[in-house]
Amino acid sequence: MLDNKNLRNIVKQSWQRCRDQKLDPKKYSPNILKNAELQKLKMETAQLNEFTIPYMRRIFSVIRESECVLVLADKNGYIIESVGFEGYLDKVPIAKPGTSWNEKDLGTNGIGTALVVKLPVQISGTEHFLEMNHQYTCSAAPIRNPEGEIIACLDITGKTELMHSHSLAMIVSAVDAIEKYLVTKRIYEDKIRIAEQNQIILNMINDGIIVLNSELLFVSMNENARKMLKTKDNLLGKEFSEVINCSLDLNGMLRENVAITDEETVFVLNNNKLRLLVSTSVFRNANQENEGVILTLRESEKMNRIVNKITGSKALITLDDIIGESPVMQDCKYFARICSKSKSNVLLLGESGTGKEMFAQSIHNLSDRRSKPFIAVNCGALPRELIQSELFGYAGGAFTGSRKEGHAGKFELADGGTIFLDEIGDMPLDAQVNLLRVLQQGEVTRVGGKFPQKVDVRIIAATNRNLMELVQENSFRDDLYYRLNVMCIEIPPLRERQEDIRNLIDFFVQKFSTSLDKKITNVSSSFYEVLLEYGWPGNIRELENVIERAVNVMEKDVLGIKDLPYNILKSKKVESPEKQKKAPLLRMKEAELIKNTLEQTGGNMRQAALQLGISRGTLYEKIKKHKLIIKDFRNMS
Repeated sequence: MLDNKNLRNIVKQSWQRCRDQKLDPKKYSPNILKNAELQKLKMETAQLNEFTIPYMRRIFSVIRESECVLVLADKNGYIIESVGFEGYLDKVPIAKPGTSWNEKDLGTNGIGTALVVKLPVQISGTEHFLEMNHQYTCSAAPIRNPEGEIIACLDITGKTELMHSHSLAMIVSAVDAIEKYLVTKRIYEDKIRIAEQNQIILNMINDGIIVLNSELLFVSMNENARKMLKTKDNLLGKEFSEVINCSLDLNGMLRENVAITDEETVFVLNNNKLRLLVSTSVFRNANQENEGVILTLRESEKMNRIVNKITGSKALITLDDIIGESPVMQDCKYFARICSKSKSNVLLLGESGTGKEMFAQSIHNLSDRRSKPFIAVNCGALPRELIQSELFGYAGGAFTGSRKEGHAGKFELADGGTIFLDEIGDMPLDAQVNLLRVLQQGEVTRVGGKFPQKVDVRIIAATNRNLMELVQENSFRDDLYYRLNVMCIEIPPLRERQEDIRNLIDFFVQKFSTSLDKKITNVSSSFYEVLLEYGWPGNIRELENVIERAVNVMEKDVLGIKDLPYNILKSKKVESPEKQKKAPLLRMKEAELIKNTLEQTGGNMRQAALQLGISRGTLYEKIKKHKLIIKDFRNMS
């Protein structure tokens, strides 16, 4: 069992209720309705069930690859119906209809806890009170009638390792659709029976709806569809293809009874080019003859914003969060502000652990794209065979195991915002070709797809490698390098900004004393001295780890050298053997390059820094290191 202090409050409170009920986490006593009681329950909830259960089956048809079960329970937590992976209900007998998932019977779980707190919840793994449920993750949301009273609960449960991170959002969206249906049904329940095509409309999620008959003439459309199509024209009775130009084969769908789900499609109407997510459904008459097509429209940009919100695709860091008062860091921050006002690509150079992503987030947050997505991609961490589909997405059926509706790539999700390509030097050459196409044409083509899609994405790339050397080795494209290297910020390693180390130490000491609940009254001078002498090959990331370790192992309330690891205590500020071996030659080449550049620019530091692709602060440091005199070059001009 988890210790209470590691639990979320909502789970901790549920556990307390379970203990008050005298539940044993190691035992389970099922509470199951008799068959007659279950049939009575189904009759009492018939109006809810007639829409919700078929809707559950539709949802499951989309996610059937996952071993999971969709569960509908009444307001008391008794299961009305379960829809699950073939054979799954036999493996999980507690998901069978009639079983109680009330907290007092099953402990902390999605349905039982959601009904108590009256809010959507997700209970994962060991958050379950009963140990038998530790292998599962369940996401649930209460269903309310038009008066706002809870009448049921919808849940998705499966093995934790197989569950999608967006399960709770999907359940909340499904409950929203069910509640909208209940409201709509209440309005029409005293009127005559609705024709089948209108019933299907009511069964759709409340987005843009267009109904076409068998001749593909407009039969009806809702106000949301008009808003998305940006038209006030009366389209009823007009032929779809005469009004809207798009790539959908509606005749083929009607003929073959084929449907699509959330396929991004460009509609051209009244010279307006609109990108929408389209789902279609063929409806039939009483004789089971295809009678028309229903189109469900969703705004592509809006859906992407929802996805980005769920996945946490948001920049949180600003320049104020970056600790550094040294001249070279102030220069980096100054140039970052300049970059934020530009639309050009940015290249961040620096060793691992210097804070390249912090600068990327800060530039995004200062730009006019701050309200749009910030998508970070580690090019070095993606498997070679997946990087294309991750970055550019894939079309439905592009390869074995792919989703039939396809999958949006990182560039599509970042549309309107910023994509941060970390470790760009590790990107395979074939992916570099496609990235270059995005930079040149502003469009992506999904793997296996036929049609390119326009994207508006600002690229910030970062690397700890020498890209020019990679270009010379033919492992990085020179045209891509020059496309990326428009605005360049070279973030200095920690050993070159000694003035900042003490402030960073103080910041991390305060951070970990709070997070680890350790009282620290003082930091010894010897503690600072040792850390100031160390070379920090791992930069800020290494410093943060060292401070975290020190705060963990300290025995008294004063941090001292006894709390530092042995490798820090025995080391001096030295470079690795490889760097030492290359240093003299590199310094000679660097000094010569800087000297030539200063001669060409007549000692103009700003022009020289831009030409060298480094910040002015870094240039001043290198001039000082190589003992060059700026005024000598200015006299030349």
